[in-house]
Amino acid sequence: METAKTFQTEPALYAIKGYQGQQQQLQHYVQAAWAVICTALYQCSFFSPQDTAAAQRGLLQWLLQQPDAATAYSELVQRILLARGKQQAISRRWPCPAKWLMADHRFGFAATAKRYQQLQQQRVKQPLYGAAARSFAEAMLAMQETATPLNFHYWRSWFAQREQHKALNLFLSCLAWQALATDGEPCGESKG
Repeated sequence: METAKTFQTEPALYAIKGYQGQQQQLQHYVQAAWAVICTALYQCSFFSPQDTAAAQRGLLQWLLQQPDAATAYSELVQRILLARGKQQAISRRWPCPAKWLMADHRFGFAATAKRYQQLQQQRVKQPLYGAAARSFAEAMLAMQETATPLNFHYWRSWFAQREQHKALNLFLSCLAWQALATDGEPCGESKG
C-alpha cells in the first residue's frame, strides 16, 4: 500500500532590511494626516473606531501607492489644507472621512489634485509661495515623531514669526485634538 507523502510546510519568514522602520514611518504619516483631517475638515470631531480605521486604511493605501511616502505625506496634508480653504469659502460639509478620501468622490480628496498642481506650478515661479502649508505638514510630522517641548516651541515660533496665524491656530488645534484622541476621551466627556 502506497502512502501519500506529506510535507510539513512552515510559513517562510523573510527579513526585509528597514521594513519595521518604514512601517513605523508610515504610521507617523497616517496619524499626523488623520489629526489634520479631523481638525481641519471636521472641526475637531471624533469618529467611531470603524470610521477611524476605514479612513486610516484609506490614508495608508494612498501613501503606499505613491513612489515616495515622505513627499506623498506632504502633498496629502497640503491638499487637506486646500480642501479646508475651499470648505470655508463655500460652507460645504464633508461626508465621513473614509468617503471623502475615496478616489471617485468628486467633492473629496480627489477634487484637490488640480488645485495642488496649480499650487506646484505657482511654486516654480515663486519658490516660497505657500511655504506655510508645506511647513505645516513638516511641523505636524515632527510633533508626531518627537513630541518634545523644544519641537513644539520651535514650530509655534516659526508660524508666529512669519505671522501665519491661521496655520499656527490649526497647528495648536491639531496637537490638542491628538492629545485628546490619544487619551481616548473626547473633549467634554468625563472619565469614569
